[in-house]
Amino acid sequence: MNWVKARGSCTIRSTFKALRERVKADVDEFNRLEEADRGCIFAADERGRDFFSVRSTGNGAVRFQANHTCIAVAGTAQDNGFSVTLRWDDESDTCHLLVDGQPLELWQISKRALTPLLFD
Repeated sequence: MNWVKARGSCTIRSTFKALRERVKADVDEFNRLEEADRGCIFAADERGRDFFSVRSTGNGAVRFQANHTCIAVAGTAQDNGFSVTLRWDDESDTCHLLVDGQPLELWQISKRALTPLLFD
């Protein structure tokens, strides 16, 4: 276990980058579905590394914004936005992603953010 590398990558910036890649992969997969009657567009803000969004042709958008303490997720297709925070666990040498105090995996965060946009 390389705990130094694991601890060093437990940052908002590295987590945001990984989330961006996960969301992009999920949107690409959605767009390949034959049943998908509307497309989504993945758009990364070229002005910086701290913002990206996913837009749907008919159902709004979801915005992802990183700041110093969290990743904020908000969108017109969601009833409530949410924030992702990090917690390092010294006993397991693991970085936990937290939403409302509950640990989630990257795919679960992507699912929570994109489901209203893609499937509602």
